[in-house]
Amino acid sequence: MTGLISTIQQEALDPNVDVTTLLRKVKLAAVKLELGTVEEWVTCELSGYNDAEVPEYRLIRGRLRALNPIHGLIPLNIEDPDLHQELAKREIRTATPVLERLLQNDDSDSFKIAFSPEILAILNRSSAIKWPEMYALIPRGAVVSILETVRERILDWSLELERQGIRGEGLRFSNEEKFKAQTQTSVLKIAHVGAIYGNVGSGNVARDINVHGVDTGAAARLVEQLSPKVDELVEAGADRHKLEETIETLREELRTSAPSQSRLKPLLNTLKSVLEGATGNLVAVGALQALAQLGA
Repeated sequence: MTGLISTIQQEALDPNVDVTTLLRKVKLAAVKLELGTVEEWVTCELSGYNDAEVPEYRLIRGRLRALNPIHGLIPLNIEDPDLHQELAKREIRTATPVLERLLQNDDSDSFKIAFSPEILAILNRSSAIKWPEMYALIPRGAVVSILETVRERILDWSLELERQGIRGEGLRFSNEEKFKAQTQTSVLKIAHVGAIYGNVGSGNVARDINVHGVDTGAAARLVEQLSPKVDELVEAGADRHKLEETIETLREELRTSAPSQSRLKPLLNTLKSVLEGATGNLVAVGALQALAQLGA
């Protein structure tokens, strides 16, 4: 009887098997092997990333466009090159099944991701032309790349399990195989992309695929970038007391040995609310974009 891991490998090599089907079989294996973080990753891929941290392979650089009522979409030029690059970055949080249906049902060369109302309003306040809509255009190939990266990640994960002697029989795994999956300590970097690592074992062999939580490094960089800009942001309309207090509280939390995710999320949301008051300020626009990528 063919084991579940062998089946996953065979289907990962078959382009006619969709990635959604593969993910469901990985979830089945992860549940039976009690690999909770792999199950979490699969759940994010199947249901969308929502509040979870987006892995690097889902960070895409788009082409900025504004909607001209007469000419349609036209290039959107932001004078500040750093801000332009920041605005072009997009997190693709959409569930894998939805991405697959999109590619099946829409033959467009690119797909639109609209700017948030907050960023749209701030950009329009600082622009002579008021655009009704602004987008980042995501190339079709970038969506295909996300799906192929997931497929490759699944294949690598299943091969590592096999190397560790974890194959299964039918849909079952022996107690020895479960023990191996949860106690071996070799480390596997899956697909060579992103900040997501699968560690097979107690430290974790096929086990850990980190997708949740605030990227504390990115949050710390944002705090340090905003600190010297407080006066400018206040002049643009941000509340000084709330801004300084939030930045300092964030800095203190991020300096701890184990920053609390439950504290960081509300603080980042507060920072977002304060920055939305800095009307027309490009520093605020860039910070709001960074906060969106952090899940605020």
